[in-house]
Parts: sequence; structure tokens; C-alpha cells
Amino acid sequence: MKKIIIIIFILIAIGISAYSFRHQKIITTKTTTSYPDEPKINDKRHIISSTAWAIPQDPTYVGEQHVSTFSAKPIWDDSPSLDLKKQMGKLNIDQKYYNYFYQSGFFPNSSDEASLTGVGSKNRYFSSIGVGCASCHTQLLTIFVGNTPYETEADGFLYPRSDGKGFYLENKTWNYKTPFSEPPDGIELDRFEWMGNYFQEVGVKTIWFSAK
Repeated sequence: MKKIIIIIFILIAIGISAYSFRHQKIITTKTTTSYPDEPKINDKRHIISSTAWAIPQDPTYVGEQHVSTFSAKPIWDDSPSLDLKKQMGKLNIDQKYYNYFYQSGFFPNSSDEASLTGVGSKNRYFSSIGVGCASCHTQLLTIFVGNTPYETEADGFLYPRSDGKGFYLENKTWNYKTPFSEPPDGIELDRFEWMGNYFQEVGVKTIWFSAK
């Protein structure tokens, strides 16, 4: 009898803990206020709907990456049309970043700088594609904090926040809820904030467009 009582007590305790955990998850997904520096999406399609900004339940993190030490020469040898040194000169990219792109096997296609960590100094950031990827749509976004690269994939653009403490990231998304028909394309906007040693997603919003 005592064993049964103990088991029941344990099950009740687990139930209370589970409820508390679910309740916390619900709180983390509450809608937020609007952001005055939200980027304007340059898209000519008609907007069908737009969700409110919400705090993501399972946020994305952009953390520190280390430059690979493997030999990337075979990758570049297989793509002779991609001249990394010429491209870096074309984009006016400082040669100190050459080793990062070469060793990682990335070919930069854009470069800019802005304050993204809240300390006032500017951070250089790049979008690039993987060398040898003939039909890549997803780009790699790299942000340098000092000499340290922070990487994430993106299918869109980076927009610096006006307060200099992070950025917005644009990613294409699709609505698969309507089967056997052309779904309307959408764009997911993610708001990231610098947390001292990584960027964390703190807001998410989806904009839906009419079908093409």
C-alpha cells in the first residue's frame, strides 16, 4: 500500500512539473510588440497576410565557428572558374579574410559592415556560396566579431538593427498546407540579438505573398 502511495505521489509530482514546463513554453511564444526598425521587404508580389512578431519557442543560435584545417585545394581545383583572389578584390574585401574563405571552401558574393554587437565598432559580414555547389540557393552568412567568424545559413538578406545590437535575417519559406496546388511563397523574418558570445533569435514573423 505504501509503495502505491509513493508511486501516486511521484506521478503527481511529474505531472505538476510537466504542466509547469508546458506553461513556460506557452509564455515564451507570446506575441511581442512591433519593432520600429523592422526592415521593409523589397518584393513586388501582393501580401496576403502577415503574422505578428512572436518570441520563438525553439530559438536559433548563431555561434562561433573555427576555420577548418583540412586541405581545401581539391575543392578549388574542381572549380577553376571561381577566382577567390579576384573576387575579393572586386568586392574590396580585406585580404586578411582570404584564409577563412579558402579553407572553408566558400565563395563570397557580397560584403558589408555595420555595428551588430552593441559596442559601437563595426562588424564585417559576408554572404557566400559553397564552392562546387552548382545550384545553391541557400547562402552562408558569416559575421566576424573581431577575428572570429560566426556562421549561419540564409536564403535572403541580413538587415542590421538600428540599435546596433543585432540584426534581422530574411529567409524564404513555403506554405504546404494546401495540397495539389501552387502554394503562396512567404518570407520569414528573424530578429537576432547579441548575447555576449553568440547571437540568439528573439523574434520571428512570417509574411505571405500571393502565388506566382
